[in-house]
Amino acid sequence: MNNIKNELEQLLPLYCHEYELIDTSPYVNYRFSNDYTKRKEKLIRQQSRIYYPLIKTTGRRIVSAVIAVVLMGAVTVAACPPVRELFGDFITRNFTDHYAVLSKNNTSGSDEHKDTIETQYMIAVPDEFIQDDTKTFVSDTLVTHCYYTADKKRTIFFSQYTKNKYNSLYDNQNADLIEKEDKFGGKYLIHNYNDLTTSIIWDNGEYIFDINGDLSEAEILEIYYSLKIVEQ
Repeated sequence: MNNIKNELEQLLPLYCHEYELIDTSPYVNYRFSNDYTKRKEKLIRQQSRIYYPLIKTTGRRIVSAVIAVVLMGAVTVAACPPVRELFGDFITRNFTDHYAVLSKNNTSGSDEHKDTIETQYMIAVPDEFIQDDTKTFVSDTLVTHCYYTADKKRTIFFSQYTKNKYNSLYDNQNADLIEKEDKFGGKYLIHNYNDLTTSIIWDNGEYIFDINGDLSEAEILEIYYSLKIVEQ
């Protein structure tokens, strides 16, 4: 581990120096490919999760971090306070290069949210997706399931959180977080990048859920409506 750390400490200054010598003015309006943007979205989502350090090896995390820096350039988080917006049961903080989504404290005195996950939920996914049990994570405050297509080109992550443990990061360079209303009058947040990758976040009064995947908004809403309790 020390050798990897030393190599990384030597690599990053060299990269930063080389980057400063490059004339990037011709690329001010450059747009990354859809494939790159989808991969970046997945990296942001996975690194923002509580269980990320538990399911990724140290080597893979370091490689991912280096690749992200090399591909995305030296991105600096905003020095000024982020814009804060209220969306129903959530607070979003809008930084320069990402949204941070947090659960909002309930002040009504009638909060029914659970401190631990007492009841697990499940979703129905399209037939071409297969659940990868090796990526399943279960704790007292978080349950996550992962689904892949056979060619591994499309993925779906479904997570259930206790309210006091929810926080997540979303790219704000290519898509906005929008609050919408479902057909039953419930509120949810949607983050849709050109109907290529979509995320949906909602609170059912006891737990917070999110679904992230290589799906259109219509596809992810169909999964959203399929939510049901796992029978014991």
